[in-house]
Amino acid sequence: MKHSIFILICSLSVALGQWTDDVVVNNVVESADGNQLNPLVTTVFDGATYIAWGDRRGTPDYDYRVVKFDFFGNRVEDYVVTGPHSSSVAGNIEALASDKDLGAYILWEQVNDSRDELRIQQLSTAVDANDGMVFEDGGLSVSNLECDRKNSSMYVIDRDNVIVSFTAPGCSGTDWGYGYVQKITNGVVQWGAGGKIAASRNTSGYSVLDTKLIEGPDNGAFILFSQNTTSDNSLRINYIDADGDAVEPLTYPSGLGLGDLHNKNNWEMDAAYDGNSGVFIVWRNSSNKLVYQHVKLNENNRLEATLAAPLEVYSCTASYVYPKVSLDNSQTAEKGLFIIFYDYDSTNNKYGLFGKYIEKPDGTLSDLYVISNNSSSPNYTGRMVHDIDGTLFEKEAFVTWLGSDGDLLARKIIANTNNQMDSSTPEIVVHDKSGVAGRNSPNGYDASHDRIGGLIVTWQQDRGNSLSADIFAQQIGSGGNLGINAQLIDEIDNVEIIEDEDPMIILGIHLTDVIRPFLNILPQLSDDQVTASISEDTLRINFPDDWNGDLAVDIIADWIGFPIPSDTTSFSLSVAPTQDAPTAFEWVSSALDTINITEDNTEITYDLQWSESTDADGDTIDYL
Repeated sequence: MKHSIFILICSLSVALGQWTDDVVVNNVVESADGNQLNPLVTTVFDGATYIAWGDRRGTPDYDYRVVKFDFFGNRVEDYVVTGPHSSSVAGNIEALASDKDLGAYILWEQVNDSRDELRIQQLSTAVDANDGMVFEDGGLSVSNLECDRKNSSMYVIDRDNVIVSFTAPGCSGTDWGYGYVQKITNGVVQWGAGGKIAASRNTSGYSVLDTKLIEGPDNGAFILFSQNTTSDNSLRINYIDADGDAVEPLTYPSGLGLGDLHNKNNWEMDAAYDGNSGVFIVWRNSSNKLVYQHVKLNENNRLEATLAAPLEVYSCTASYVYPKVSLDNSQTAEKGLFIIFYDYDSTNNKYGLFGKYIEKPDGTLSDLYVISNNSSSPNYTGRMVHDIDGTLFEKEAFVTWLGSDGDLLARKIIANTNNQMDSSTPEIVVHDKSGVAGRNSPNGYDASHDRIGGLIVTWQQDRGNSLSADIFAQQIGSGGNLGINAQLIDEIDNVEIIEDEDPMIILGIHLTDVIRPFLNILPQLSDDQVTASISEDTLRINFPDDWNGDLAVDIIADWIGFPIPSDTTSFSLSVAPTQDAPTAFEWVSSALDTINITEDNTEITYDLQWSESTDADGDTIDYL
C-alpha cells in the first residue's frame, strides 16, 4: 500500500514536574505561622535540590528545616534538623552544600544553655535509608569550644568527609580568638574534641575575626581569615592538608599576608579554587580599591603569591561593593575567573552591578562590563547580596541580584572569544514582588547551579502589609526560561490517523544549543512490528502495510554523561482501518475455451476456477 506522511507539531499541555514559569506566584517552599527566614540552596549529583531555612512558627524558639526537590521540581523529602531552641542567631544557617553525591551537609549555630554551639548534619537517604539524617538527632557538635556567629565555613571533600572552620569567642582564657578547623569523617570528629588551630591571635587581643574555607588540592583546603591586627596584612591565608596540618607557620599573625582590608569586621572578599594548586582571591582594601591576587601551593609545599602585588580591579566609591567570584570551568589547564561587584557607574551616572573577567591566574583583566544599572544596594546582614554561580559548561555563569524596584533578577554572563565579559540572555525577572500589595523587597536570597546550565534560586518574601514571610524558589533554564526542568519535552496529545499514514511529530524540546547534545531522545513502542526514529527532534513512525489499531508511544529523554533522571513523555496513537481493495486473482481454468453442447452432455457441469483473492483486514470477499 502507498503510505502518506502526517505531520504534527506537538504543543505544551501539562508540565511533568512542579517548577513553574510564574514570576509572581513562583514555587512556594514553605508557608507557615511565623516568619520563615534566610534560605540557602544547593543542587546535588543527580540534579535534585535541597533548600534549608530558619523556621519561626514556634516563636520565640527556632527550628532549622530542609526540603528536597527532585530534578523536575517535585517535593520528595522534608526534614526538621533541630528541635526547638532559643537562639540569638535569628534562624541563620551557616552553610548548605552538596555532599558531592546524592545528599547535602548543613552547618548551623544554635544556643543551648547560653552557649553557642556549631552543629552539622548530613542529609542523604542514599546513606541512611531510615530517615535520611545520617548523624545523631539534633546534629553532630563540631567542637567542644564555643563558636562565634557567622564566622564559620565548610568545605565538602566527598560524601563521607567534610572540613569546617570557625572561631572561638572565649569559652576559656586559652582558646578564645583563634581560628580552628575540624574534620568529620562518617560522622566522627577527626582532629580532637576542639579541632586544630589554623589561625592564631596574639596576647594583646588581636583575634581572628572571620574564616572562609576554599577547596584545595589533595583533599586539603585553603583557609582565608581576617586578622584583627594593626599591620597592613589583615587578610591572610594558609593551607590545611588532609591531616589538618598547616603549611605556613601558626605563630601570630600566622599564614601568608595578602594585604589590608577595608573593614576587618565586615570583610568584602571572595575566593575560588583554580582547579589545580591555587586559589583566586578578590577583596576591597583600605585604599578603597577592589584588588585581585592568586596564591598557589608551590613545589616546596609552601604558599606563594602569583603576582608581585595585588592587581587593581576597580576603584570603589559605594559604601559596600561585596565582590563575588566564580570559576569559568573552561577546558584549559589554566582556568579563568568571573568577578562581579556593586558600585557606581560614572558613565551612566548610576549605581549598578558590574563585572570583569581574567582568563588565567596571571592574565589580563577584561574591560568593565555593565551587568545591570537596575540594582539595589547590597545588604549583607539581610543576606541581600548579589550572587554568581558558574555552570558546568565552559566560560559561563549566572548572576542573581535584587533590582532597584525590589524584584529578584538574574542574567547569564559569558566570556567571549576575546576574553571579554558579555551576556547571552537579557535581564530575567525571577520574582516580581508587585504581585501582592504591600510587599517589601525579598530577603535572604541564594542560588545554585542546576547541573545542566541553569539555576535554582530561593528567597524569603513577606506576604505584604507587615505579614510573615514565606520561602519561595524558582528554576531558570540555560536559555533564561523559567521552570524549564519541569518540561524538557512538551507533552504530546494523543494522535488519531488512518491506516497507511506514517506520522511525523515535531518534538518541543526546551534546551539551548550547548545543552542539546547531552540529551539522547529515544522512542519506545508497544508493537515490535512498528519502527520509529528521531532525527533533528522530529519523530518518524513507520507502520507495516495495512497496520491498524492502538500504539503506545514513549519518548524517553536520557542524559549523556549526567546522572540526572531520564524524562518520559507518553502518548497513544490510534490508527483507523480503511477499506482496502482485494488482492488480484488469476484464472486457474483456461482463460479461453470452447464448449460444444449436445443432447448427450446437458447434465455435465463445467467448473470455472480462479485463485483466491484476499482482503488486508480479513474481510469477506464476494465475487459477482
